[in-house]
Amino acid sequence: MVDEEEFDPQTLQALKAKHFKRAAWNTGVMGAAALFFFLVNLGSDDTPIVPFVLLFLPALVFAVEEYFSYLKAKKRAARSASDSAASRQADVEAAGAAEPTNTDLALLRQTIDLATDARNRGRHPFASMVVSADGTVIASAGNNSMPPEGDPTQHAELSAAAEAARMVPAEELPTATLYTSAEPCVMCTGAIYWTGIGRIVYALSESRLLELTGDDPENPTFDLPCREVIARGQRNIDVLGPLLEDEAAVAHDGFWTSNTDVPQ
Repeated sequence: MVDEEEFDPQTLQALKAKHFKRAAWNTGVMGAAALFFFLVNLGSDDTPIVPFVLLFLPALVFAVEEYFSYLKAKKRAARSASDSAASRQADVEAAGAAEPTNTDLALLRQTIDLATDARNRGRHPFASMVVSADGTVIASAGNNSMPPEGDPTQHAELSAAAEAARMVPAEELPTATLYTSAEPCVMCTGAIYWTGIGRIVYALSESRLLELTGDDPENPTFDLPCREVIARGQRNIDVLGPLLEDEAAVAHDGFWTSNTDVPQ
């Protein structure tokens, strides 16, 4: 049995609500059907008990199955939280090798503000900016992966990197920095690599983001640090982060848990 003290209270509450709601729905439907069948035939000379009981059996099976599904989900969440904590600690140690400047923090907070604006507009709470060596904002983008106008490839980092590559000569990008409210995923890290941007500064780590998104189908988050992706390439990109994680997490609080009530 998993100790509930290992969990963030919001994560545990979301898991309980999700599985209880599904169990209550399935059990309620079967129970209502059984009761209706029984009442319709009540008073007849041969009230059929066996079909009534057979309708209740699936309700019981649904309830037991959902309970064990909840236990499995809780175990997966505990393992993910443990792995995420270790990964986050490694990220923090790596970030300690370099110190952010006041400009870094100010620009990073701008992306967090833009991510909050995106959420307020009904979009996913992510945002990125590409900034030149002299502090000029070359490109800025939010996440546009939601239909109908968006598509799954339009993450904020990829969109900002692509726009920057169109806006300035390629030789200027190695001295540019991509600031982002959350650590770039595998796809976005690849885009940053291929456009030639030389530096990444991010707020929320992928491992912390995974804790916030859970199993939400709109954002099946990787738990893979962008440093590991970059290490497989032939060109180095300086990476600074995670930074300001608590500030960046605010835009995500309650956003994903409201969307996780789907069948596994």
